[in-house]
Amino acid sequence: MIASPHCAGKIQIKKVQLANSETLAYRETGEGEKVILLIHGNMASSKYWERLMYKFPPEYKIYAPDLRGNGLSTYNKPVETIEELSSDLKLLVDKLELRDLYLLGWSFGGGVAMEFCADYPGIARKLVLMESLSYKGYPHPRLDDYDCPIPGQFLTTKEEVLQIGAEPLASHLKNRDFDGMRAIWEKIIFNVKIPDENWYQELIEDIFLTKNYPDCAWAWHNFNISNEHNMTSMGNNKVANIKLPTLCTWAENDMVRMISKDTCEETARALNAEFHILKNCGHAPHIDQEEKFLELLTAFFEADP
Repeated sequence: MIASPHCAGKIQIKKVQLANSETLAYRETGEGEKVILLIHGNMASSKYWERLMYKFPPEYKIYAPDLRGNGLSTYNKPVETIEELSSDLKLLVDKLELRDLYLLGWSFGGGVAMEFCADYPGIARKLVLMESLSYKGYPHPRLDDYDCPIPGQFLTTKEEVLQIGAEPLASHLKNRDFDGMRAIWEKIIFNVKIPDENWYQELIEDIFLTKNYPDCAWAWHNFNISNEHNMTSMGNNKVANIKLPTLCTWAENDMVRMISKDTCEETARALNAEFHILKNCGHAPHIDQEEKFLELLTAFFEADP
């Protein structure tokens, strides 16, 4: 267990077996009555939330699961859709008897959080989408010889997405290329602030626990809860089911291709959400601007209604 200077108690790592035979690991801390569920991004885990979890005021109880195939969670059945990960979360919150919770989704985890709120309305009280996947998903574009998207052209088959769209991350993951993965993380995740070396090493090592990539690349390619066509598929309009107070954030130094100001603003409009631009931040605001982001987060949670 890891000592937490703000929340009462310590961060504990626990596991629970779900009814679908998967086992989800999760981090837990705090003894407060306000419940927060933190959903990590692609090729990450609940470990990425540790430093933020330390900082929450004592009135909060925080849970941070490892999605199926990430971190210490199992991957018995490969995922095809984000809806499957949403279903895992529903089984988890039912098992832990969590309701009236605050939900935060980061990057790919934002897609999971949106799907959860659309599929199971009434469980989450408020939603935060931090550097989130668009509500229209991210159809993988075809790239030219200079690694630039070709306007109007997209990958169409699962085979193309797994073999073309998911590279080079899949290659670095398969080959356990720590130096290559670290170079990518410093280009697109930690381009503003590099964590202290010991924790950074843990975060890079944590990537290689990932078992669900490149399957997740196919899942976000097919994700579309809008009422529009996203260039590869027609949306299912599940966005209409999301009616809770929502905050969408976008960081001005985010270098991840699928996360842009335009797509984040579009998602915010679709959800009738607040939209906040984070200065001097990259793709990981909870690490780049830990104190400021926590202040923004708790202010949103504590504001009426």
